Amino acid sequence: KQYSTYLKNRPVYTCGSNNVRLYHSSRHALAALPLVATPYTPVAASGGGILSKKLEWIRQPCRFHRKNRATDPDAVRAWATEELMEEARHWAQEFSAENLPIDKFDVRFSRSSGAGGQNVNKVSTKAEVRFSTSEARSWIPRYTLRRLTAMEAKRINKKGELVVTSQRTRTQERNLQDCYRKIYQMLMDASKTPTDPDEEQKERIKSLQEKAKENRLHKKKVHKEKKAARRESRSGKFDY
Repeated sequence: KQYSTYLKNRPVYTCGSNNVRLYHSSRHALAALPLVATPYTPVAASGGGILSKKLEWIRQPCRFHRKNRATDPDAVRAWATEELMEEARHWAQEFSAENLPIDKFDVRFSRSSGAGGQNVNKVSTKAEVRFSTSEARSWIPRYTLRRLTAMEAKRINKKGELVVTSQRTRTQERNLQDCYRKIYQMLMDASKTPTDPDEEQKERIKSLQEKAKENRLHKKKVHKEKKAARRESRSGKFDY
């Protein structure tokens, strides 16, 4: 069951009985992490508001803030085997923009927007290239295709087609070549595999961590001495 109430001017949304995010009247979220709610436990709400159905808050990760398993380098190792990554590396090294299967692309042209004089109303120079991601398994490795569909999810329509457009120039041919360039760059970005740091990088990371720790402890010590000095200066002012 869904519940909703309001804190001042901004609503408090409780999505179903599993995921909760609260917002104050300001633009800052009261709870940065998602909260798993037990709907029928009477617990007072924080933030100065009153919930119609009070919830017990348990701070746990949920699907809204889960790392993207296809794009996050640490999560990639959880589903991608070494064979899949090696296949993608080998394919990316030999693949070039000239190898794009243009015959499998659906090319369309339409009117461009923006300034362009009289030609903007006469010539269809905006280029649009689309191809089916399900049929792309024949020429794109599995690893690359999975990362591509995750990284470019906003470009994929309901039919499962990845749509790329370009209207940078005022000629069809240049905009069409720009679409091909974009698709090639997407494929190269999706083919990248996580790499482990070498010994030099590990030593640099370790030194930076030690330096950050020293700075943190130094700031704590300075803050401690500052508060101690304040207490000593105020101790004699209230002796009656």
